[in-house]
Amino acid sequence: MIAWPDELCNGLARCGLFVVRFDNRDVGRSTHLRNVPPPRLQPNRTAALRRITVPTLVIHGLDDPLVAPSGGLAIAKAIPNSRFVGFSGMGHDLPRALWPELVREIAALTALGEHRGRQGPLSG
Repeated sequence: MIAWPDELCNGLARCGLFVVRFDNRDVGRSTHLRNVPPPRLQPNRTAALRRITVPTLVIHGLDDPLVAPSGGLAIAKAIPNSRFVGFSGMGHDLPRALWPELVREIAALTALGEHRGRQGPLSG
């Protein structure tokens, strides 16, 4: 995600969440990812994903022209206890009509993390 719109961030903040946003325009870079190699040339990150131990939500546009939904599903499957949410009509963007649902999903994820934090660290 290159930029999170202000209204979406404000919705998250209204839910009591702290929002730290990095928008690559803040450092004067082009929003076009010309220097990123295609996925087939990038290293396999599955082993690293399997080590993630925090509650994780994978949000993916089911109409994404850049990354097929199978890519988002593969990420979710690699992260233990993660949750995949695919949105019809969403590409590689955050359509305004979905902002309320995105805020609900992210707020639910943070509530899960807060609950887990009160229980203490997992043993293992």
